[in-house]
Amino acid sequence: MEDDCEDNCLPEGIEFLTQWDIDNFQATYPNCTEILGDVTIGEQWYSSNITNLDGLNVLTGIGGYLDIRLNDNLESLNGLDNLSSVGGLISIFNNDALTDLSGLDQITGVNEHLYITYNDALTSLTGLENLTSVGGVFAIRENTVLPNLTGLENLNTVGGSVEITANVVLENINGLSDLNSIGDFLQIGGNDELLSLEGLEGLTTIPRYLEISYNYNLLSLTGLNNLTSVDEHMLIRNNNDLINLTGLNNLNSIGGYMEMRNNDALESLIALEGLTSIGAEFRISDNDILTSLTGLDNIEGASISDLYIHANSSLGTCDIESVCDYLAAPNGAIYITNNATGCADQEEVEDACFNDILEIISIDHFSISPNPVSDFASLQFKVSDQGEVNLDLITVSGLKIKQLLSEEKMPGTHELEIDMSELPKDVYFITLKTNEGIQTRKIIKL
Repeated sequence: MEDDCEDNCLPEGIEFLTQWDIDNFQATYPNCTEILGDVTIGEQWYSSNITNLDGLNVLTGIGGYLDIRLNDNLESLNGLDNLSSVGGLISIFNNDALTDLSGLDQITGVNEHLYITYNDALTSLTGLENLTSVGGVFAIRENTVLPNLTGLENLNTVGGSVEITANVVLENINGLSDLNSIGDFLQIGGNDELLSLEGLEGLTTIPRYLEISYNYNLLSLTGLNNLTSVDEHMLIRNNNDLINLTGLNNLNSIGGYMEMRNNDALESLIALEGLTSIGAEFRISDNDILTSLTGLDNIEGASISDLYIHANSSLGTCDIESVCDYLAAPNGAIYITNNATGCADQEEVEDACFNDILEIISIDHFSISPNPVSDFASLQFKVSDQGEVNLDLITVSGLKIKQLLSEEKMPGTHELEIDMSELPKDVYFITLKTNEGIQTRKIIKL
């Protein structure tokens, strides 16, 4: 024991394992108001007998972490009312009688992580009203009776990930209404009663991945309305009542793969019509009542690395522009199986994509060089009978974007230079129409 402790003390930290340790702290360490090291309140493996923290009411600062764990009889954090700074993480773990976080009212920022996990009596986050920032991970996990996040209204910055998972009666996350910046991923999962994501309107970008999964009563993604980019992947899966993706209307880019899987009520992807690029796989699988991929039309086919459309039992319309573009010039794997007629396999989708434009192949003398092309290409074609010749540049979906030639030509071989320099990188087709029929050639713009 130390009986001559100054204000700054205990550089190695301290463990409070019993109520006696709490009650006798001030007598054992007189004048100790700032603990320089780590503080643990509770046993490491077994429940402690600690019922209150009144003996710690002189503490104003902790230099290391604060770990409050396995206290079955601790109902309140009152006693920490004067604590205003913690140098490391704060973990509040498996305190089965703790009902709120009153006592942490002086904490305005957490330098590292904040974990609030496995507290089976926690019904409120009251006590965190002055918290404005968390430097690392902010995790609220498996608090089985927590109904909302009221108390977090002033939190605006999280330097790491935000993880809100397995809070089975959590109805809303409106308490995060001031949150405008996170430094890592956002995971919302296993919150059985959550109906929407209202409260996340301040987020415009997610630096890593977005995962929304196993929220069985979630109806829409309203709350993510201002999100424009996800720098890595986006996973939306196993949300049984999710009808549509309303809330993602302003999303325009995903840096990694996109996965929509096992959302039993998902009817429409139309909210994603602003999405123009993804950085990896395109995965749509096991969405039982989804009938069309409309909404994903504007994704650049060249931005997709692999295409997986699998086991969507009602999905019969897959010939959207992004899919057709990818099939015309694939960058990787193609896996289209077990969907409804029209999208049952790769051949059906290709037929739907290309049949309208590959009408007649009857002329052999039609070439493009160079191909792929970055700026100018030369077309060489042969006309056997004098007559009208038309050359059109069209998209994979059959939309004519430029008429290259429309005039009468004499029999013989002709050459035409076309300027592709101003066109976006994509796959296009050039159709040659003469008295003999129609011929189509694919051209790739780099």
